[in-house]
Amino acid sequence: MEDNPENQAPDPAKRNLFKIFKPRLTPEETPQPTPEDTPKRDLFSDQRGGLYRRDFMKTVVVGGLVTALTGMLGWTTIMDGQKKGKAIEPQASKPNPTSTPKPPTPTSTPEKAVDPESLGDIPLLNWILSLPPNNKRRKQAETVYSARAKTLEQVDRGLWVLANPSERGKLLGQRYNLRQNSTDPKVREKLTKLDPDLIAWARKENVPVEVLGICLDTYKIAEKVIQKLIDKSIKDFRPDLFEDNRFMNLPEDIREEVRAIKDNPDKNPKEIMKNINAGRLMMNRGGMAMLMNYETGGFVNIGNGIALEELKSTYSQSAQEQLQEIAERTSKITGLNYVAANIPGSVWTPGNISGGAIGPQFMPGAVLEMMNLFESVWETLNIFHPSWAVIASWVFLARSQYVGKGEKGENLYREGYLRGLEDFAAIIREFTLGKWNPNENQIKTVIGTANSYSNKYD
Repeated sequence: MEDNPENQAPDPAKRNLFKIFKPRLTPEETPQPTPEDTPKRDLFSDQRGGLYRRDFMKTVVVGGLVTALTGMLGWTTIMDGQKKGKAIEPQASKPNPTSTPKPPTPTSTPEKAVDPESLGDIPLLNWILSLPPNNKRRKQAETVYSARAKTLEQVDRGLWVLANPSERGKLLGQRYNLRQNSTDPKVREKLTKLDPDLIAWARKENVPVEVLGICLDTYKIAEKVIQKLIDKSIKDFRPDLFEDNRFMNLPEDIREEVRAIKDNPDKNPKEIMKNINAGRLMMNRGGMAMLMNYETGGFVNIGNGIALEELKSTYSQSAQEQLQEIAERTSKITGLNYVAANIPGSVWTPGNISGGAIGPQFMPGAVLEMMNLFESVWETLNIFHPSWAVIASWVFLARSQYVGKGEKGENLYREGYLRGLEDFAAIIREFTLGKWNPNENQIKTVIGTANSYSNKYD
């Protein structure tokens, strides 16, 4: 089981982990949370690069510090990238260094008189990408494409590009139809068919069935990538586990391995770690499906505005340049012509500092940081592919980062996920989801859905 449904929220005073988890001599000396205590989520901050999307949420700084977080990951086995209309396989070779991008121009490629029906798939997708998301002719072209998308390859390419929620919903519906009914060996290799019990569970929990399917498809791939990052450097991937002031509060099996790593600096940590592994740091499939439902309506709504325009109103020129780099790098990965000025993004609304988040709602700087992170272990990220976005989200939750010092000189972290029945693990899970989004209802619902899934399937 992943989470204990009976775990109650910790005391509000325990929101500062430095204060909560001080070194202790004996287990009896550490205060334990009581079932009646209710946390104050206001101390969470959104750390997916600084912003979140919904207008009903509050943004609050943790420890007085908000820093740009890290973005997304690659996945070379779910769907072949496309280049000039021909399938290509991302190669596991050292990535070429990326040159410093030029600032994007504020205008998109000029419209041309085009009959969408007359274009092949790739030219049609490129024409769609050349137009702003709210452009009338783009919407008409997206309708044309969604109507013709019958194969898995066509559907996934469409999900990389289309912005209209109605047309994206049609593509996701067709993807689910293929998942459940296709006899094509290539489809069966990539898509997990949902049995009636899983479908009933998803509907009971209000989890979109295709999003649950995507999470079933990608869990093992995400686990593999996270393990590669752990093996490369556990201290870089989870620095919070090595923090002295919380050492005695770690679950016993994790604590012993951390101690062994510290005591044997000349030994490869990979030879020591058994319980510190990717599976221990990952939320389960059901919890992730619910999280994606909250963030994007199950990949139906990836942004109601134009990311570049939203970034101009709230962010520096560097954020706009980051979006340009994302467009350039994604064009190389997919073979399509992404235009930075036309990428859909979240809309800034009064009361939030939200605006310009893309894909699964990560800020451009976070996306680039994650793209670089995964290139370091020979992975490639197309942030606009729902499957890749889910894997990236798993990596984001599993990872922690040092973000600076608190008022009393204590180290502050963006927490990473941790499975286990221990009180410490339960509190860490809340902090981890809080770094994504501090909304009280979202945190409770996602954890509740993860509990429900683990009770039935893990």
